[in-house]
Amino acid sequence: MSELRLYTFINFYLSSIQQGIQSAHVVSEMLTKYPYENAVVWDEPRGKPFHDWAKNHKTIVVLNGGAHLDIDEKYSLLYDLAPYLDFPMPFDKFHEDVHSLAGMITACGCVLPEEIYDAVDYRKASTLVDDTNISKYFNENRFYYVKDNSIVKQYVPDTPEHKLITMLKSCPLAR
Repeated sequence: MSELRLYTFINFYLSSIQQGIQSAHVVSEMLTKYPYENAVVWDEPRGKPFHDWAKNHKTIVVLNGGAHLDIDEKYSLLYDLAPYLDFPMPFDKFHEDVHSLAGMITACGCVLPEEIYDAVDYRKASTLVDDTNISKYFNENRFYYVKDNSIVKQYVPDTPEHKLITMLKSCPLAR
């Protein structure tokens, strides 16, 4: 079974404690969107990985999502890509109320498998694979998931997974 992590993209204007709280808000929104009963009884495909993460993995990675517009664009990308990914990706967003921050989106997030968050570019992949002859086949425009010194998956440009990995790799850790 694949390891899972929750990645949150948080407004960079917020303080460190607020960034953590916004991540908790995203978890709360996902809990409402993917209630446990639906994940078990109705076999809701995105509910299962969310509850698997909540029960068995629990790791949260808080990333700098940029400003309001940047986070809105990230959420739109998650929304657009989700139906086309080769795995069910739970995702959601959080808006502050109108009285606090005028309804601004402050966070969005998604649960990702290790095949996505551990994907690396060709330079890193070439150092992780034992077979030195294979390095000539690496492509600088692709991402690779390497496990046990072997390439398990390749993500080519213009695929939903490649777009998701590109977004993920473009965001530094929140501070």
